[in-house]
Amino acid sequence: MPKFTFTKHRHDSRRWVKNGREIETHTLELAGTDEATGKTNRAILIFDSETDLQRSRRAGTAGYITGKPDGGVSLVGWLPHSEFATYLEVLESGEALTVYFALRNPDSKVGYVRRLGIGRYEKILAATICRPDFREPRGASNVVRFPI
Repeated sequence: MPKFTFTKHRHDSRRWVKNGREIETHTLELAGTDEATGKTNRAILIFDSETDLQRSRRAGTAGYITGKPDGGVSLVGWLPHSEFATYLEVLESGEALTVYFALRNPDSKVGYVRRLGIGRYEKILAATICRPDFREPRGASNVVRFPI
């Protein structure tokens, strides 16, 4: 499974009211530079209470990854709001951590991500795995959470 280590992180939480409903979004920004190559890698994980993640889950998608001009990667993850606390707990451990991901198309270096997690020392501590079920109905059961 491809991965990159990050040494910096920050999180942001926002709340607002839309159509009489309170909406909450948490964002985790992770960044790191590969010591051997000097490539910078970045991940932005979005945990949103308003976004309907079922559309992306039906396609087996947890995010999208692109290449950067310096050869690093830029990853955006769309994750269930309920998983934020688990990911934040792992981040607050204070140790060096790694982002692990798997692409929907394993022969590609960019594209849709179907597995996404963070961990340390080759051990994934929190992960979101999309297992598309091509039979109806498709629901939240296609997303599996691995708590610490």
